[in-house]
Amino acid sequence: MRNQISFLALISLTLLWSCGEAGLETDISKVNEIEFTVSNITSTGIYYEQASVNLADEEFADYLGDIEQFKVNKIEVQITNVTADLASIGEYDNDPTVITVGGIVVDLSGSSLLDVVFGSTQGHELFHDGQGNLQSTGRIVLYDEANPSSVQIQSNQEVIDVLISALENRSTLDAEVGFSGRFENANITLKVFLDLTARAQLN
Repeated sequence: MRNQISFLALISLTLLWSCGEAGLETDISKVNEIEFTVSNITSTGIYYEQASVNLADEEFADYLGDIEQFKVNKIEVQITNVTADLASIGEYDNDPTVITVGGIVVDLSGSSLLDVVFGSTQGHELFHDGQGNLQSTGRIVLYDEANPSSVQIQSNQEVIDVLISALENRSTLDAEVGFSGRFENANITLKVFLDLTARAQLN
């Protein structure tokens, strides 16, 4: 098993205005990628992977002294790889007397970003083949500040506040993904994409 985090930063600088000694106000936009890779899962029940990241230090270190505010533009999630003898989030029986359904959860510092339950929650069908077998997906939109109608699965508003707080306080974000179901020799990669903007006053 391995837990891999990678960050892909796509930087754009938008020059807004210049005012002599006041300096230059600039928007610094980056898309941060948190990647969870789990290998060779063989289990029935819930399997978790954790990661920790300091988004401010990793992505905005060069500008921390100049940043006035942060904004979350968009959040997406994607399963980019599934190879397995079995990787099902459908019904399973951990206890012969109880039928349980699987799913996927993603938390950021205790706040729910994604909570998918097979057969019941909004958008669960985007992650499986109709029978519960996990499959690779396109990017699934959880939050879009500029275009709310594009959201496919609504994330918890609280997670936006958690992200802003972590950025403003330069604190570590604890991320966790959980897969619930039946797995045999399963390899799964799930990615979270965070589109963020920092407004900085550059001298």
